[in-house]
Amino acid sequence: RLEAKYGVLRTFYYKDNGEKVIVNSTAGTINYDTGVVVLSSVRPSAVITNNFYDSNILTVSVVPDSEIIPPLRNRILTIEEGNSQSIQLELVADTK
Repeated sequence: RLEAKYGVLRTFYYKDNGEKVIVNSTAGTINYDTGVVVLSSVRPSAVITNNFYDSNILTVSVVPDSEIIPPLRNRILTIEEGNSQSIQLELVADTK
């Protein structure tokens, strides 16, 4: 049971020894009622090329921690093409 309406998203990676390293502890939020995810302070430094997309395309993967709610047709993340609110990007210059 969820105790709160919003959750905080973090970015992290794993070292070779399996240790989790938090890169950004406040990368965004998720509204558990609506499912809206907001990435508010994510600053990609590079995009890895893969065989499925053109170069310089940022992809997002969503993997559930557990399958307490099974996804319909194995789809966890959907983007509504006809909804202008489904994807909003604000590019902010890094002045560092």
